[in-house]
Amino acid sequence: MFIAYSLNINAQRDEFDVTKSIMNWIPDSLTTTTNGIAKYIDANFRTNKQKTKAIFFWITNNINYDSANKYRINDSDQNVDISYRTLRTRKGVCTDYTHLFSEISKKVGIKTYTISGYAKIDNNINYNMHTWCVSNIDSEWYFTDPTWGAGYTEKGVFIRDMQIKYFMVEPKLFIKSHMPLDPLWQFLNHPVTKNEFSKKRIKVNTNSKFFNYTDSLKRYDNLSEIERLYSEYLRTLNNGITNYIDYDNICRLKNGINKYHQEQNRKIYNRAQRFYDKGISAYNSYIDYKNRYYTPYKSDSEITEMLNIAKRAFDNTSATLDSIYKVSGNINDNKLRLESIIETLNRDLKEEYNNLDNYLRVAKDYRKKLKELQQED
Repeated sequence: MFIAYSLNINAQRDEFDVTKSIMNWIPDSLTTTTNGIAKYIDANFRTNKQKTKAIFFWITNNINYDSANKYRINDSDQNVDISYRTLRTRKGVCTDYTHLFSEISKKVGIKTYTISGYAKIDNNINYNMHTWCVSNIDSEWYFTDPTWGAGYTEKGVFIRDMQIKYFMVEPKLFIKSHMPLDPLWQFLNHPVTKNEFSKKRIKVNTNSKFFNYTDSLKRYDNLSEIERLYSEYLRTLNNGITNYIDYDNICRLKNGINKYHQEQNRKIYNRAQRFYDKGISAYNSYIDYKNRYYTPYKSDSEITEMLNIAKRAFDNTSATLDSIYKVSGNINDNKLRLESIIETLNRDLKEEYNNLDNYLRVAKDYRKKLKELQQED
């Protein structure tokens, strides 16, 4: 296997010479945006494998590793355009490399995911967060680590040295050095556990429980945000928590789930508040009309409908509040307050319905004359 793998790398080096000759001619004006790079690649390469090779070659030969910020994982400013910044500065850390690789790949029509996890260097696990990519090329999944593929650092200085061994690697080989936080992204029917990864010799256990990652991936693409968080949380737990990165990831997923529900609860409460406001407006309109001795004339059904509008709005308020998920904090306080108000209003409404029934029954002659006078006017 080692000989075959070495021969394959040598063959790829020859192919990269062709890629190099083409990519070296890309106009500088096109390298300021991912659209420009993708447009050039689409125009000069035919197959997805050739396009992927061109993306890998350009990134690893033009983006420097930002050693000064190597521990930066995520941007605090969510509005920052990562690819624009990376192309402008011509430097970045692993998240920048993979984001750029993934974005260009997608723009040339190659399905690509960015994956987070940790990796082995010289058979020793480096417990720092790392990211890489996986792409679907000719109906097969291949891993690429554009960061490690660009070179290495020595005494804090980046040394450019394109490493083809981190380009288009099969899942069964890539798992020997890269462990994703979520086992779905191993692309293996028998995922390697975290404990197995910690051993020096990693071997896929074909006797372990079969995991249909193909079907799971199809479902993943169709899941909602919260469904993805829950499914990733369960898969990650089942694959073991062996170090602080795993634990930190579990906490991140829990926080993500809680944050999602808090945001949904806020939206639900605001919707309930809108129903309540509509009900109060309708109820006040009825009370104002009542205080004017039910003038100008309205039919019995029209007057009753004024109360019905308020009642439906208050019922919708209660039903919406009931859909809030595991409330706590301010949302819970507001929910309880609004529920108490609705309870009081429903009692008042019931009394108003009774009063209206009595009025419509005893004031028939008065209302008949009121209608006639209004028609004469």
